Amino acid sequence: MKISVIGAGAVGVGICQNILNLGDCREIVLVDLNRDRSEGEAMDFSHTSALSYAKNTRIYAGDYADTANSDVVVITAGAQIKVGQNRLDLAQINAPIAVDIARQLWRYAPRAILIVVTNPCDILTHFIIANTPYTPSQVISAAA
Repeated sequence: MKISVIGAGAVGVGICQNILNLGDCREIVLVDLNRDRSEGEAMDFSHTSALSYAKNTRIYAGDYADTANSDVVVITAGAQIKVGQNRLDLAQINAPIAVDIARQLWRYAPRAILIVVTNPCDILTHFIIANTPYTPSQVISAAA
């Protein structure tokens, strides 16, 4: 299985660690606007992979083209909620970001399942489905 993670912040890195611990993934691509950050995180994982079940998992920093043929893409990129903001305020910021990410992914991974973790993930899932060719069965919200 090939999994791409969009966003190399704390959540994206935590998801990569969990995927590595499962040991069932052959390839993980970490994509972030800050390429140095994603490269650094990928290097850190390559040094610690001996401590996980992922003995043969290739993890590397990439760009959207590297997400080609991903089975799953986890979207964690976006703004964090600030003091005084509500979910709708955050949605106004993150909806265009999430839709842009999904449109770029469509070019390379149109068959992928998208898991939306960026908040508010239920609203962003709706916007991705409404504004991209991804179908409702391909876009999953991580909301409880």
